[in-house]
Amino acid sequence: MSRAAPGRHAVAPPPRPGSARSIRERRAREERTRRYLLIAFAVLAAIVLTVPAIGYYREVLTKGTQTVAVVGGRGIDLESFSRLYGFRLLNIESSVDQMQRLSAQAPQSSNANVFAQQIQSLLAQRETLDQTVVNELVEQALLEREAEALGIAVTRADEDELITKEFAETPVPTPAAVAATPIPTIDPFEKFRNAAQNIRVLDEGGYRRLVLRPSIVAERLKVAVSGDVPKIEPQAHARHILLETEEAAVAARDRLRNGESFATLAKDLSKDTSNRDKGGDLDWFPRGQMTKPFEDAAFSLPIGAVSDPIQTAFGWHIVEVLGRDGSRPVAEARVAQLQGEQYRVWFEKKKDEAYASGLVAIELSPDKTAWAKAQYARMRNSPPSP
Repeated sequence: MSRAAPGRHAVAPPPRPGSARSIRERRAREERTRRYLLIAFAVLAAIVLTVPAIGYYREVLTKGTQTVAVVGGRGIDLESFSRLYGFRLLNIESSVDQMQRLSAQAPQSSNANVFAQQIQSLLAQRETLDQTVVNELVEQALLEREAEALGIAVTRADEDELITKEFAETPVPTPAAVAATPIPTIDPFEKFRNAAQNIRVLDEGGYRRLVLRPSIVAERLKVAVSGDVPKIEPQAHARHILLETEEAAVAARDRLRNGESFATLAKDLSKDTSNRDKGGDLDWFPRGQMTKPFEDAAFSLPIGAVSDPIQTAFGWHIVEVLGRDGSRPVAEARVAQLQGEQYRVWFEKKKDEAYASGLVAIELSPDKTAWAKAQYARMRNSPPSP
């Protein structure tokens, strides 16, 4: 019997087919293959399940954290957009419903066309509401930046004061016989919370953050940036008679110059229903409030003189100047008007600078608007609008 050469190992002969060793090796290979297949199927199943889960997480659970705009590095989240969008949309839809009911109650009245025009205007606003709301949120953010720069702060007490003002009950006059009987009143904060609960699109925190606070900030900025509003200005005091044709105006002028009463003719002839019962008296007014031809006459005619017919877009006027004052105190309403004009000019400049410098980036997209509409429908338990 031969021996293996020194320094070498003997090589085992291959297993014979059908031997125990051959069977074990084949089973081991099959087990490895099965294990690999199971791992591959598990990985594939994980991918199939994970992708929708990621999509659900992104589109449902965290969709509201996505941004619709960025202002100075601060994002405006989709949830805030959705809430304010729903609040503004609810106001529009409520107004449309009210206009439609009023129109249905008086289909043949002279106001029917007015109602129809208002409804069309509201529907047009609804079509572009997404852009309106994102612009509103951007403006709020810009105003917050300006308020911070000027040291303007808004506290919760400030918000509470506005809630009390907006939701306090309006006193109703009572007959003397029952005046002594106390009438129960509803706490304004209770009314406020009930209103928020009823509309369902804004809770108390959202209303404070997206509606109350921005209005307070804007009002305080208006005062801060318009401190140089004049307190006195030249004004004229005049009265007029408004007529439809030049011939009618000439006839009225001639009657006045023949001694007839201005107040009587204004009451009988004037088409201006807002003041004809007051003899056509327009009270005191500054430059810039009347149309140019009317204003020129009021600030140039001698006191007590009656003008020739003056044509404006409203018709033909006969004007009598009752007085002029070069330094008349500005009325409170006029001060507010001038402040508003200065504020608008100031803020438009600030917005232009912000957009030109890249401070503002709009990131609203159709899918984000669709999500906001779906949220509104869900909160209001109604189908989403198209």
